[in-house]
Amino acid sequence: MNIVKWFKNLNFQGKLVVGYLFLALIPMLCVTWYTYFNLRSILLEQSYDNINEEIEKMNQNFSMLLEPCLTTLDILYVDESLCGYLSQDYSRDSYEEMFYYIDRKITGIYLVNPSISRIRFYSSNSTLPSDNYYFFNENVMADQERSHTRQAKGKVVLNGVNSPEGEMHLCLERLLNVYPQGKTESILSLEIESNLLNEFVKTQNKTDTIFLTDSSGMILAASRPERVGKNIVQWMPDWKPADKIQTEFTDEGADKIGISTESSFETYIVMISDKEATLKNMKTVSGQMMFLIFLSAAVVMILILLYSKWLSDRVSKVMYAARKLGDGEFDYVLEDMGKDEIGQIGDAFNVLNVKIQRLIRENYEKKIKLQSEELNLMQEQINPHFLYNALSVISAMALRERGMQTVKSVKYLADFYRISLNKGKQILSIQEEVELLKNYMKIQKLRFGSSIQVEYDIKKELLTLKTIKLLLQPLVENSIHHGRKSDEEVLMIRVRVQLDGERVCFSVEDNGVGIKQDKLEKLRSQLEKFEEGYGLKNVHNRVRLTYGEEYGVKIESVFGKGTRVLVYIPIIY
Repeated sequence: MNIVKWFKNLNFQGKLVVGYLFLALIPMLCVTWYTYFNLRSILLEQSYDNINEEIEKMNQNFSMLLEPCLTTLDILYVDESLCGYLSQDYSRDSYEEMFYYIDRKITGIYLVNPSISRIRFYSSNSTLPSDNYYFFNENVMADQERSHTRQAKGKVVLNGVNSPEGEMHLCLERLLNVYPQGKTESILSLEIESNLLNEFVKTQNKTDTIFLTDSSGMILAASRPERVGKNIVQWMPDWKPADKIQTEFTDEGADKIGISTESSFETYIVMISDKEATLKNMKTVSGQMMFLIFLSAAVVMILILLYSKWLSDRVSKVMYAARKLGDGEFDYVLEDMGKDEIGQIGDAFNVLNVKIQRLIRENYEKKIKLQSEELNLMQEQINPHFLYNALSVISAMALRERGMQTVKSVKYLADFYRISLNKGKQILSIQEEVELLKNYMKIQKLRFGSSIQVEYDIKKELLTLKTIKLLLQPLVENSIHHGRKSDEEVLMIRVRVQLDGERVCFSVEDNGVGIKQDKLEKLRSQLEKFEEGYGLKNVHNRVRLTYGEEYGVKIESVFGKGTRVLVYIPIIY
């Protein structure tokens, strides 16, 4: 669609509204939206920075929190006596000394570090007695836990261990003999108190959630305890074991922002914050701004609509007056519309209307006078023409016989002119027009005898309709003079009057010689030229002058078979 053309075709009120939308309201909304999203981006970036700072502090606190446990692990890791006891072959030796040493050492550790709830040793040494208190066979460890500790190669890892009761226990675990001389290996496991990390993952903001996960994503501790033991991917789909991950996602139907940072002991601290809460203040301010913008826009729009309606109503009055003028109502006058540009147009229109009325009246009077003169002239042309032909017929008959036929001819001629003259009137009923034709044919019958036959097909209900006089007679005369093949052959003429839609159709059809195609085209072309003439051209011109350009004569002919002439006029009662 052509936008320029569409805008041009809009009414005045529409142009004002569209102009306001594109030149004022839309740019203002664009600036507002740009400011909103720019501020939103800045606030999100600040939120990420704040969360990162908080996670860094938590990371430091986490290391300090587990520092005593880490020191204990280091002490046990470097204890050569402990490592020796764990790798010793007890198939022939007593293990009472080993129990005494380890029990005394671990008891001292419990006294010094109450945050350690239990210490275990998982060993592949089959001769080491498994008391299921201190010593366990490594096969009782979960495969993932054992694999994770081995892959650390002597580094401390934090594993989550599920108890038979389904509770999660956190254990700091380390492979003791990273490079064993024999075939045995041992894993030291320090189970820390479950409440130790509760304060660590506690949040001050109810919309935030803090998680401590291992490298597989399993949640070891959380500010929402019901999520412990599950995988962080359920709430942070883009999470992976990497440092400094920032992402946005949807959780429980709310928009969230999440940050994951690598921490000590091959763990990750994850903080998920409510994005809506972060942007709440901004949304409040932006909402107030948008409300004020839309309120002011609505007020301006209402004022524009009222103002444009006032102007459009005035323009519509001028347009209505112009349409009245176009419809031919020249007496419509605009009321006083003020002295502005539209008012001046209204005054000019009134002046123009008066001048047009005067010019049309003068022109109409001239046209009527000219048309009447033309019709009278054409009528005056056809009457002498007919009289000349009729007198020729009477003269010929008078030479052949002694008087009776001549008397009849004169009587028929008198009857013809009685109807034809009609006190100077140009309009007859169709019945009078048919009577005129019949009187004419009586004269022709005296001359041609039975060599000319006429049939009439006229609906009775059409006889009262009006027509111009001498419409049928020239058509029949044309058939007689141009249609007869010879004196021996009978010329059949059919005269019909019928309705054709909203028109009356006069039809004169003969079975004469017809008209050749080139001559027929020339004759049709001559009919369209408004020139003086007799016969068909005279009828065609008189019909058009009387009824309009859409009416007139139509000729149809086939050479050797005959001719049909049709005349169309409007239905006039």
